Amino acid sequence: ATINHPALSASLLKFYWFRLADIAVPLAVSLSLGSMILSLSRKRSVKWALFLAVVVPGCLLLATAGGRTQSALIIDDRETRSKLGWQDVCQWAREHTPSDALFMVPRGAGTFRWYAQRPVFFTWKDVPQDAASQVIWWRRHQEVYFGAVDEFGNVGLYGSLQELGSDRLRALAAKHKIDYVLTSEYPPLRLPVAYENPWYKIYDLRQSPKPE
Repeated sequence: ATINHPALSASLLKFYWFRLADIAVPLAVSLSLGSMILSLSRKRSVKWALFLAVVVPGCLLLATAGGRTQSALIIDDRETRSKLGWQDVCQWAREHTPSDALFMVPRGAGTFRWYAQRPVFFTWKDVPQDAASQVIWWRRHQEVYFGAVDEFGNVGLYGSLQELGSDRLRALAAKHKIDYVLTSEYPPLRLPVAYENPWYKIYDLRQSPKPE
């Protein structure tokens, strides 16, 4: 609604970070409706209806949580194997790289800091909370991912780190002192491999280029 009014958009977006509406609105509606129903009628049937309205969603929530816990044990599932591969490569980074090693990770890799406990150059979800840092964050996003040219000559964003190519990744690493880059396993890059599993690879950008 404010796409043509950037100043107004920026002034409104400052309220987004607190996400108050996500919890305050549903909480207010549920408490208000419950209070209204109780005040309108003291019949036992109404009380039972309210009781079921609490118990049934609670049971469904517990069943969903239990199902997710059990699904994590199904190793033959492709999605589960991918998640385990992600945790594996993050664990390797945590145990075999210096604590201050700077990583370049996929744009959507929001959990790398949590699992690997290593700093990253850029991820889409790690948005800073102050204005100056947000400008730096946005410039890094543009520097890494902007510049892809399609068949019609239109300039847009690269879809993955592999699309940047080995030379561009090396240039970014030299400029910003990035030590490692983490990508999906395929397609491979012309860079020294520090660690890999069937799903992901970690390339060591501190080493000399991989020969052709």
